[in-house]
Amino acid sequence: MVWLRKTRGRVESVMKKRKSLSPIERFIALPDAQKDEEVASFEQGNNLGDWHPLTPAQRRQWTRIRSKGGRPKVGKGAKIVPISIDRDLLKKAN
Repeated sequence: MVWLRKTRGRVESVMKKRKSLSPIERFIALPDAQKDEEVASFEQGNNLGDWHPLTPAQRRQWTRIRSKGGRPKVGKGAKIVPISIDRDLLKKAN
């Protein structure tokens, strides 16, 4: 969409950046007939003949995605230090 802006006697065109739709918003915007076409493939279920082992590149990507959990490493990492706390002091803290 283009808007015209008047500044100091000049007319400038200002382009408004469109927000791209998310996949869900795109699906909701479809007509009902197209929604039915999109959903039909999922209603049939999985065909095991369509499955194949991961390629080496896909396996590296899957390993990287799977290992993203845990505490982030900041600085030189963290060290586990066992400590003892008096039970009465611990009760007061809770």
